[in-house]
Amino acid sequence: RDTYGGAGPPPPSFDYESDQRQKEILDPMAHLVSKKKKERERLEEDYIGRYGVSFEELQKQGYVIPEGVPQHSWLKRGVRCPENRFGIRPGAHWDGVDRSNGFEKDYFKEMNRKRQRDRQAFMWGQEDM
Repeated sequence: RDTYGGAGPPPPSFDYESDQRQKEILDPMAHLVSKKKKERERLEEDYIGRYGVSFEELQKQGYVIPEGVPQHSWLKRGVRCPENRFGIRPGAHWDGVDRSNGFEKDYFKEMNRKRQRDRQAFMWGQEDM
């Protein structure tokens, strides 16, 4: 007779890790948790390799990851950034410095000239009506 009401204790050969792997196989989102865990471990190893201390120890020492928009940003200063044909605003992917050879400036000048010419031609065409 079972003294645990049917459930009983796990058998002595119960392997917790294989049970977790089985749960990961059955749960479609479990791989995301393990990915996050592996990424965290990789970052921890990277910090230890780079600084010789763990990230938590760096935080205890006063290391802070900057958040928000810095004061020298285009957004804070209220200055328009130079236009580019891709419409990218300065940020994480571009610092806002115009390093072009003048092609984009000429491109925008020509596009504006064509737009103005087309608008004028339309107005001339509508004048007689």
